[in-house]
Amino acid sequence: MSPQLPENIRRLGKDELEKAVLRVAIMDEFDSINTYEQVVSILEDEGLRELFLRLIDEHKAHAEELQKMLNERDQPAARKPEGPEVPEYDENSYQYY
Repeated sequence: MSPQLPENIRRLGKDELEKAVLRVAIMDEFDSINTYEQVVSILEDEGLRELFLRLIDEHKAHAEELQKMLNERDQPAARKPEGPEVPEYDENSYQYY
């Protein structure tokens, strides 16, 4: 059975929705990889085996790209430190400016 989107998908905010969709897509790619690996293990026709091996490689590339996108969205946003701004230091004059 293929992965499905969560039932509450429409209630998620934009960021959570995107991450949920990416997670489901990654699981779907891995399901396809597993299915094709089983197929390859029982096929005798070398042409068909080669076809499914190529498909496995393509699905692995898809999963990798989707995972990169998910990782980017899971990174906390770069935050500027709170508090007073610290001036830059000039080591030649030993002064802040």
